[in-house]
Amino acid sequence: MKQTGFTIIELLVVIAVISILAGLSFIGISDSLARGRDTERAADIDTLHDRLEEYYTDKGAYPSTLSTTIFPGLAAETLVDPDGTSIVINSPAASQAAAQATTNPTGGPNDYTYTPYPTGCGLTNCRGYILKSFIEIPTLPMTNPYIRAGLHNN
Repeated sequence: MKQTGFTIIELLVVIAVISILAGLSFIGISDSLARGRDTERAADIDTLHDRLEEYYTDKGAYPSTLSTTIFPGLAAETLVDPDGTSIVINSPAASQAAAQATTNPTGGPNDYTYTPYPTGCGLTNCRGYILKSFIEIPTLPMTNPYIRAGLHNN
């Protein structure tokens, strides 16, 4: 009497092939999600940069903080990273070089940072700023950190 069915070796080979395919698709999905978050981060930083330049045009200086109160019409989500953490507003730095040298965002609790300068500047008299964002999968247009500086920094 002849038995029909698969041998244990055949079943193991099929399971191994399915496992490999599942692993490859998981890696592809993870990279796609990370790239999506990176694109969102860059778009948020670019939006903030544009709004800060508009503010400078109106007031002749940059603000020492960022909020939807200062920028009416700015979507609150722009001030929150893809993980749901609000932008970190650093104390004003002494100079542009000092603002640039502040700790880079590392992901997690501080994906976005804003550092105005000079030291002691207030709501309407900062001379410049540095915006930074953490990038999970750096590329040439989006290096890690992604940085935007004020166009009128001095």
